[in-house]
Amino acid sequence: MTFDEQAGRWRLVTGSSETIWCDVVISAVGQLSRPHTPNIAGEDTFEGPRFHSARWDHSVSLRGKEVAVIGTGASAIQFVPRIAHEAQRVTLYQRTAPWILPKWDSRYGRLHQQLIKVLPLWLRLERFAVWLIFEVLAVTLVDAKPLSRILGAVARYHLHRQVADPMLRRQLTPSDAPGCKRVLFSNDYYPAIANGEVSLVTNAVAKLCDKGVVTDDGVLHRADVVIYGTGFRATDFLAPMRVRGWGGVTLDEVWGTQAHAYLGITVPMFPNLFLLYGPNTNVGSGSIIYMIESQVRYVGALIKILASDPGRTVDVRPDIEQSYNTRLSRRLRRSVWALCASWYTTSSGAIPTNWPGPTFAYRILTRKPRSHDYLFRHVERLQLDGPSENRARLRR
Repeated sequence: MTFDEQAGRWRLVTGSSETIWCDVVISAVGQLSRPHTPNIAGEDTFEGPRFHSARWDHSVSLRGKEVAVIGTGASAIQFVPRIAHEAQRVTLYQRTAPWILPKWDSRYGRLHQQLIKVLPLWLRLERFAVWLIFEVLAVTLVDAKPLSRILGAVARYHLHRQVADPMLRRQLTPSDAPGCKRVLFSNDYYPAIANGEVSLVTNAVAKLCDKGVVTDDGVLHRADVVIYGTGFRATDFLAPMRVRGWGGVTLDEVWGTQAHAYLGITVPMFPNLFLLYGPNTNVGSGSIIYMIESQVRYVGALIKILASDPGRTVDVRPDIEQSYNTRLSRRLRRSVWALCASWYTTSSGAIPTNWPGPTFAYRILTRKPRSHDYLFRHVERLQLDGPSENRARLRR
């Protein structure tokens, strides 16, 4: 994807080599789109199927099979209890135990439904209450304040209530601070392990062999299928796309080892390119949809400005973006996420993923673009040469 300075437009080349010209590009690929598959020795020697949970191979039946699951994060916690009922045996390989809270699901009873029908405002009040609770949790998790200890106590109570075996309890007790890694919600994960449907292995995976998984203590754990519940490459924003902006500069050159963007939306030297769910817009608590809605409104306002003057381009001023990210980094270094390694962080310990505050604070920051934050340029667009079908696909 290249910004053509003479045409004043973006030129996109698809995987099928089709060229598409665009006035504006909005990246909505987000942070959780590229599966992270660990590089484990001996993978090619394993005789059975292996796949990532985000690329589930539905042609593989797990009925009566011995299944190895590597990873215990948000992906595994969802599918492990489900496949435990189908497989002959599930062996779960855990590197670190996650913090797990009870999932407060409840049915809407008849009286509750009638109340909402008669008083629609009541449902809005309920939704507001839930939003407010998660806003408080967001502040709690970011700043690692005393309330996080309460969160840890609730999670430990949930574990003790569902797992009676003292050894299993110790293995399933997290060693990190609550919120340092993603806090999970489940009512059926612990029971699947406690009742013996799922066997927990805490030794590190050393390699795969033809018959299964070998741990670092030399033990072979037989497996017919290997499933990776190892999450996503959340810090590799826009990869593997190659993006060039003003002067041919690439996004990789501008970002270096850590992605960054003003409000997570705009990057200097990349005109008319807007990111949704970009750097530092993930949330440790709350709704990512609320964050994306804030971004969509903000991007829409910028596009209206561009539409009022065809040939205009906009990109954030480098000093504005740098100042914003300096403040952001300072806050993130004091956050709970800086206390451990996780998918929130890069190998150097930087945190390019999360927003260090309540979602409402982000909503306020993105309520309206400030013109002095941006460089507006006018490009005298040249007539595009090329096949008529390409000219017909100009995106206005």
